[in-house]
Amino acid sequence: MQVIGTHRHTLDAKNRLSMPAQFRDEIGEFFYIVKAPDECLFVYDQEGWDRLTAQIRMKSATRSDRNDQRFAYVGADRLSLDKNGRFVISQEFIDYAGLKKDVVVFGCDNRIEIWDAKAWDDMMTDAPAVGFEGIIW
Repeated sequence: MQVIGTHRHTLDAKNRLSMPAQFRDEIGEFFYIVKAPDECLFVYDQEGWDRLTAQIRMKSATRSDRNDQRFAYVGADRLSLDKNGRFVISQEFIDYAGLKKDVVVFGCDNRIEIWDAKAWDDMMTDAPAVGFEGIIW
């Protein structure tokens, strides 16, 4: 999966979120949502999930590694879209990411990120306007 684009959506009263149409074909029938370190949510297609879990599986030598594994799996869920292109985000995930009604769904190469709109806007305001500076081509 390779996705780009930023979309603003709203959570409905049943915690359903519409997946942007341009991302629907990319994520496949089932996809995985995880609690990300940045207090947002990451969405992976099956291939991305398989790569992520392979990396997680490799780390198990220390207690800290095993705790990282536990956090990764307890902070994940397997989902699918309904016929209207929506999916339900559990209350636990909503609370973790601080999602309110307005959210931003952002394609970030091999994953989709879901942010509370205010948190996203604050981060983008605080981000340095460097564009591609610092990226090694």
